[in-house]
Amino acid sequence: MLSYQRADGSALVSATPAALGTADYTSGEIAVATDTLVTSAHSLGAVPRLVSVRLVCKVAASGYSIGDEIDATDLKGSSPDQGLAVSSNATNVFIATASVVNVIAKDSFDDSGVATTDWRWVIRAWA
Repeated sequence: MLSYQRADGSALVSATPAALGTADYTSGEIAVATDTLVTSAHSLGAVPRLVSVRLVCKVAASGYSIGDEIDATDLKGSSPDQGLAVSSNATNVFIATASVVNVIAKDSFDDSGVATTDWRWVIRAWA
């Protein structure tokens, strides 16, 4: 068989899994701090299948506007003691931050260390 189409034309598999439509867990805003470990209890009862950690702009900085979000995977540094690591287990999501967390500035396209007072973490997880 080379192809198959249902008689009613509906898809065989949903393009967007229903479980990913809404996070099973969403944290409140968490203060950003350097050289620290943030621990956020998710209450999912299992290791999340997917975790999203976002940096939310609270004060316009580096070309970002209030409310802009940056995915944590875009915050790695190329020098020692820069960046972060996100991990999780059956009870918590963790954000381990180095002494500097960089973003790529929207206005200059250069690395820019975040001012921790200008940003907040938000964690979303799906079981």
